[in-house]
Amino acid sequence: MATEEQMIARVVTFLNHHGYFVWRQNNSGSFSVDAAVKAIVSLVWHFIRNMDRSNMETSIREALKKCFRRAPNSVKGVADVIGWDKQTGKWIVVEIKTQFDKLSPEQELWLKSLKRAGGEVYLVRDVDLFQQKILEKIRA
Repeated sequence: MATEEQMIARVVTFLNHHGYFVWRQNNSGSFSVDAAVKAIVSLVWHFIRNMDRSNMETSIREALKKCFRRAPNSVKGVADVIGWDKQTGKWIVVEIKTQFDKLSPEQELWLKSLKRAGGEVYLVRDVDLFQQKILEKIRA
């Protein structure tokens, strides 16, 4: 089964090749691998020198948490993929969920709000079915 990131990549590529201009809207933040490596190396050296392994896992978890940077001014509930139809200018948003994932209340509100405003709104659990639906819309 595909991961959510793999599904998002497929949807973005497909839409950008079929008359839309869309992008991945990363709203949560990012993880700095470089900062994580530095933190882990520092902790390992500390534990080797002090031979105190009793709280190693907790220390590593705390160090890694500091390597995550929240996106400034982010809005809860924003869809994974955002863009517009290049012909009509109509906004499109796509929320990607794997088989058992659920929408948060903020995501439900965001999607309903855009749909009420006239945007194209999709909740995608199966990329192949989504692609078929878009192709049918284009051909109509």
